[in-house]
Parts: sequence; C-alpha cells; structure tokens
Amino acid sequence: SEGGPASIGAGVALTLSTLENVASVPDTVAITAGGLEVRALVAPDADNASTVSATASSGASGKVSVAGSVAIAIVDHETRADLRTDVDLRGGDLVLEAVSALKAEVRALPVGAGSQATGSVGVGLSFALAVIDDRTTAELADDVVVSRLRDATLTATATAATEVEAKMGAAGGDVTVTPAIAIALSTVTATARLGTGALSLTGDLSATADLNASAKASAGAEASGAATAAVGVALGLAIGNHEALAILARTVSAGGDVTLGARVVSATTGEASASAAGSPEEEPSDSTPDAQNRTGVDKKVGGARDHADGVAGDRGMATSAGADKGTPAAETSGGSVSVAAAVGIALSFVRAATIVTAPSIVASGAVTFATALNADAISTADGSATDGGSAAIGAGVAISLARHENLAVVPASLTVTAHDLVLSATVAVDGADDTAEVSATASSGAAGGVSVAGSVALALVDQQTLAAIRGTVVLTGGDASLTAASRVKATARALPDGVGVQASGSVGIGVSFALVLLDDTVTALVDDEVSVTGARDLRLSASA
Repeated sequence: SEGGPASIGAGVALTLSTLENVASVPDTVAITAGGLEVRALVAPDADNASTVSATASSGASGKVSVAGSVAIAIVDHETRADLRTDVDLRGGDLVLEAVSALKAEVRALPVGAGSQATGSVGVGLSFALAVIDDRTTAELADDVVVSRLRDATLTATATAATEVEAKMGAAGGDVTVTPAIAIALSTVTATARLGTGALSLTGDLSATADLNASAKASAGAEASGAATAAVGVALGLAIGNHEALAILARTVSAGGDVTLGARVVSATTGEASASAAGSPEEEPSDSTPDAQNRTGVDKKVGGARDHADGVAGDRGMATSAGADKGTPAAETSGGSVSVAAAVGIALSFVRAATIVTAPSIVASGAVTFATALNADAISTADGSATDGGSAAIGAGVAISLARHENLAVVPASLTVTAHDLVLSATVAVDGADDTAEVSATASSGAAGGVSVAGSVALALVDQQTLAAIRGTVVLTGGDASLTAASRVKATARALPDGVGVQASGSVGIGVSFALVLLDDTVTALVDDEVSVTGARDLRLSASA
C-alpha cells in the first residue's frame, strides 16, 4: 500500500469446487423389498446450501501505482439419485429424490481507493469470473424393470444463486485507468427422468423437476483526480442457462394418475457503472474486426463471453454456446457502438418442458403434463463522464436478451389413454412475483470541453408458451383441458444522467436509443388431423 516511486499491489483468489452427491443403486445389486427410497439431499447446516466463494482485494500508493484484483470460482456440482438395477417391491412404493442448493459469491474489490498515484500513472484493474455447472437429477435408468409397484415418485429440486462483483478505483497522477470486468456463466439444470423400457404400477406415477436459479454480474469503475486523463470502464456480463425437464422415455400403465411437471424461476442480471472521464476515445483496434467479425463494444463483450466459455470447455463443463444463443449486437439504426464506459449485459436462456419419447401412456385416472416458467433478464449501465477535462465520452450500453420456452406437449409419437387429460403451461408464481421482467436501462452524461454522451438500451424477448395435443388421445368419459398463460413486462430506457451533456467548450453531443423487440407466443392447441375420442368436455385457454 506504500510503494515509494513505484507500487504494485495485486490480489488473486482462485476457487475450484467439484462436488458429487450421488445416491445410486447399481446394476450389481438385486433388491426385493416392500418399498425403496433413494435420496441425494442437502446436508443441513446454518444456511442449508453449499457455499463457494472467491474474494480478492488490492490497493497501491506511489508515483506509479498499479492495483489488480482477480477472483475466479469454477463450480462443477452433480447431485443424483438413481436406480440402475431390477427390483421387486412387493406392492410397495418407489421414491427417487435429488435435492441441491448452491450459493456462489465471487468478488474482486479495491482496498480503499484502489490505486492512488502521486506521480504519472495510476492503474486499477478488477476481474471477477464465476463458471457454474450444477446438475440435479432423479432417474430411473434405461431398461430397468420394477415389479409389483404401487406408486412411483421422482423429484429433482435445485436452487442456485450466483453473484459476481468487480469494483476498482484509481485516483491521482496524470493518467488514471480503472477497468472492471464481472462475468457470471450460470448453467443449472433439474431433471426427473424415466428411461427406456416399460413401467406397470397399480397407483400413481409422478415425475417433477423444480428449479430456482439466479445469476448476477456487477461491475463498477471509478477513476478521478487525474490532471490530463482519466478512464473508468466497466463490463458486467451475466449468462443464465436454466432448465427444468420432466422426461418420460418408457411406456407406462398406471392404475391411478400419471403426472409430469417442470417448473423454473430464474433471474439474470448484468450491471455496470463507470464514473470519471468515461470511456477512452475510439482507437483503430476498436474498428478492426475479430475472428467472428465483431468490432467495438461487441468485440469486448464477445471476448469476455468467449473467455468464460473457454474456461468451462477446458474442464468439460457446460458452455453458453448454441445456435440460438448469440449475443445481440450493440447497435442502433446508425450503426454499431464503438466505445462505451459502462456495458451491462443479461442473457437469459430458460426452459421448462415435459419431454415424452415413449409410444404410450395408459392411466385409469388423469394424465397431467404441467410446466411453469417465470424468468427475468435485467441489465443496467451507467456510463457517466462527469469530469472529463478537455474531452469527455460518457456512454452506457444495456442489453437484455430473453429466450424462454414453456412447453407441455403430447407429441405426435404418443398415444394417451386415460380418464382425463390436463395440459398446463403457465406462469410460475414466486411469492408475490407473477410476471417475467425483461428490462434494459442505460444512462449517460458528459462534462468537458468536447462532450459526447450516449445511452443505448435494448430489450429483446423471444418467449414461447405452448400447451398442445399433437398425438392421439383416448379418454374414458373424462375431460381434456389445455391451458397456456404468460405474463411478460418488457421495458427499455435510454436516459441522461442529470442534464446529459454539459460542454464547457466547443461541442456537446447527446444521443439516446431505446428498443424493445417482443415476440411472446402463447398457444393452446389441438393440432391438425389429431384424434381425440371419448372426451366429455374439451377446454382450451390461452392468455397473455
């Protein structure tokens, strides 16, 4: 913290967490019993969750001061309860239950003001990264035979909260630079699966997956007090890959009800703030395309995402890659954004679905496919340049992308024979929250001899909610009910900070661009040429 003519203060924190919580009955064991329970649960403690953290802090003081904080956490967790051998349950029940809870915190922070230069240069850098791959599965394995079974219950429940924070400050000197980068890549899945084969039971079958996951990346950079230049740049990038699946791959004959359920509550948040002279002026490298033909802000964001994917891929963990998972371009009708002081990105890829590949389900009671989804994607960026000297560029870019699927479908390959059929794809209610929020808020301001302020906010929503009969349905005098419901609130705000641009010299420019693209499709459907026979009442409801 007191380095004389030159001072370097650096802190590095690295955490690797690999967890396997597996309750498995292997195929080498033969079981005859009056019932079987296989559970992989969370061991109770003060917070009833696995906690993974990495915290780094740094500071430096001298004529040339460099402070750097790097915090990285890599989390690869698997929770599994499965049955892999034939069992005879003599009229008893089968229970497979997997439960997980994860809390991940990564922080790269300054000590005091961070880098305090008394001479020519002050540089403060913070980088925080969390890569999460958390899988929770309850599974009846392929071709396993369960004899003399009454009720079967498969439950997969997962909760995961990831928070990443990068902050840095630098003060004094002729040149003060403070980049702060926070990246959260959160892949969390909950799966209840019945593998291939056949299942006969006298009672009820229930397979449900429930997921509650969040990912937040927050970056802040503060540069002040430089006589000739000050640059504070912040990037907060959060990616949420969150999925709950109920999968049936075997034929079922049940004396009672058959229920498949999948529910997801998800929140993805990217935040960034930078206050000083704002972003650096555009350089030739900003307009030079990279290998993916990205330039400017898109190149910086793409580089951060590529790095997170590379870290995950090197360890065989899930990445954010996918044909439909591209990062939206930071652009307006006038072209792409070259430089920005603050960039907040929230990318939300969420699915709740029932997936049936079996040819038939026969139930004396009701067959129910029920899914529910409530997923937020929120981005904010404050790119104010409040003290720019001779030139100030204050630009904020906020982008939220939401690609969501909520699907309860009888596929074309399936024949359902039951008394009643219920298909429900609705909103997951989380406490008082019954609406998915997708928002982008960007603010900017600039003060200097030549001042440029720009706010760009993009909120892009592609959400599909579907309750559909595409296969054959034979009912024995009961009802068929199809319900699809969605609630989405989408907003984009591009605002000034204070009065926006305050030019003390010759030029003042302020630009704001806000865009919402909303494609929210809600459908209750009996498909063309589909056969539905034996029903008393048929009800279809779609609301948005």
